[in-house]
Amino acid sequence: MAGTPNFTGVAPRQAYVVAADISGAGTNYKIVGRRVADSSLDFNTGEETDTDILGITDTDITGMEESQEFEFPITSEDYDLYAWAKDIYFRRAWAEFKGVRGLQIHAYEGNTGAYSALEFDSCTFVLQSLGGAGEGGRLNVSFILRFGGETRIGTVNTARLGETITFTPTI
Repeated sequence: MAGTPNFTGVAPRQAYVVAADISGAGTNYKIVGRRVADSSLDFNTGEETDTDILGITDTDITGMEESQEFEFPITSEDYDLYAWAKDIYFRRAWAEFKGVRGLQIHAYEGNTGAYSALEFDSCTFVLQSLGGAGEGGRLNVSFILRFGGETRIGTVNTARLGETITFTPTI
């Protein structure tokens, strides 16, 4: 089910946005991606190929694991995300990296105030690295968000930084 295009010509990269709610409640989504230079949704697609007795080969899709990797400098804008991850790391409470709610916002579809979105109720936050370049560099954090749990199709009211995101299920 495609929404109405929200662009003319080629869809701009900023029209695909990911938001996460580290509380797991689905009421405090924050957009991830400020100062991220490159990030794409990855599909780890499982395939099974068989050839029957007639020599005909068929391929079935057996599953798909979606994830997205982010690397960005720690700023005051997203310090709460970093502080949350650092706290879990310090306490070695690895299980707390599960249960994050995630949104894939397809702002190139739909009208302003009703962008297509997919909500995941149990994503996993996989902390990758902390550091960066030397003298004059920035302190970067890197993580993978593995989308998981139950999904709901719906819409969100915005795909802009600093605005409150409200997810409304449609199915």
